[in-house]
Amino acid sequence: MRVAFLTTNLDPYAGWGRYSLEIVRRLPRLGIEPVVFTERGHAPDPVPGVEVHPLLHDHTAAMRNPLVSVQDMLAIRRLATGCAYVHCLAEPHLVTASLLVRRARPLLTTAVGTYAISILNGRWRLLYRRAYLAARVVPAISAYTGRRLAARLPAIADRIRTIPLGVDAPTGAPIPPAAAREPAFLAVGAVKRRKGTALIVEGLARVHAQFPAATLYIVGDLGDAAYVAEVKRTIATHGLERSVVFVGQASAAELAAIYTRVRGLVMPSLNHGKNFEGFGLVHLEANAVGVPAIGSLDCGNEDAIRDNESGFLIPQNNLDALGAAMAKLLVDDAEWDRLSASSLAFAREMSWERTADAYAALYRKPHA
Repeated sequence: MRVAFLTTNLDPYAGWGRYSLEIVRRLPRLGIEPVVFTERGHAPDPVPGVEVHPLLHDHTAAMRNPLVSVQDMLAIRRLATGCAYVHCLAEPHLVTASLLVRRARPLLTTAVGTYAISILNGRWRLLYRRAYLAARVVPAISAYTGRRLAARLPAIADRIRTIPLGVDAPTGAPIPPAAAREPAFLAVGAVKRRKGTALIVEGLARVHAQFPAATLYIVGDLGDAAYVAEVKRTIATHGLERSVVFVGQASAAELAAIYTRVRGLVMPSLNHGKNFEGFGLVHLEANAVGVPAIGSLDCGNEDAIRDNESGFLIPQNNLDALGAAMAKLLVDDAEWDRLSASSLAFAREMSWERTADAYAALYRKPHA
């Protein structure tokens, strides 16, 4: 069975690209032949069993001008011939995907996060609404994302299915116990308000009274200069200049080494304006190396963390709760070792294979 996919790219270090790659590269073993259409200028490494065509305009152009969607449809329609489904993996390309639909070629579109809603608020919202209504199934990467979309477009609520993101299975490498680790925390991802970086610093300040050696490593892009400056002001306010380390971008090996030293991954995501965390994959990635994670309620973190097993879920913007959760990861070595073991178990359960199997099951269902 051939399935056409529309996405931005297959870049393992990009949001849409990462989850698109993880899904499509696992489908050939399940009898699915992916035909992937990515944006121009993206030349991914070859993926066994996956046909890739970089023919789409940039997603920002697709959102600005609906004629781009028509042009893209005309560019790829011949290559999509023979596909049993069209599956949009990046919401801005949904109109293009809907133009490829035929009676024998239904549409699926995955709701990933903020863009799942924002496309319904823009200038071309009626086109995106019509495209959503044409979808046979709308997988959402978290129950929260699905709820947000259902509230915005109730007509498709009964077509929304939660299919969480996954993680590579734990390697089986030895996990350093709590006693061998620093009293340290890690934040991974672009330093921006939605990730709650300044809040993590506030949480560290609360922990310092009991654990003065506690440290925070921040790994990720520092491109949001205004917010980075705000984070640094927060650090200075609490006198934590020697306790917060800006690592910047890190290689996979560098990040893996940091994970062996810290007691927790902290990303207390915030619903900021129209933006929200669709899932929070870094929580699962931490769990896969035995590190518990701290995240927020009322966002996609609710599917990425199993509270009190793979980490802790706390109310958004609640500094006392954040500080208390961070302290729990430092105060009791035996309890940390328990959380580490259950984090590994949760990561094994939330595998990318499980995600790919769920998508393959959707493709195998008879057309309605």
